Amino acid sequence: MPPFDAHIQRLARYVSFRNVGLMAVAVALLYLMFFDNDSVWFQWKLSREIKALRAENRELSRKIKQNKELLKHFDDPAYVEKYAREQLLFRKANEEIFLVEMPDSLKQDGR
Repeated sequence: MPPFDAHIQRLARYVSFRNVGLMAVAVALLYLMFFDNDSVWFQWKLSREIKALRAENRELSRKIKQNKELLKHFDDPAYVEKYAREQLLFRKANEEIFLVEMPDSLKQDGR
């Protein structure tokens, strides 16, 4: 076993000013990357959230455009009646409605 002074000398080599400076820079970089309010991790999470919100915005814009197109047709009473009968299953007085559903086996085949 080497003498105690050899251990201290080896430790002194590792704790030189250059190594302490490098360790301080490494600790500062780790802090800035993960723990700071403007960290790389936080910015990455924000960019993911922005992408998700933009995708949701595009989807909602598409739905608004689709609804505006549908709204244009509601000035026509014949279209309103057709829509009410087909989508909302409304009926006239003394009229019966029969719903015909496709069996599940045919739905899966794509027929």
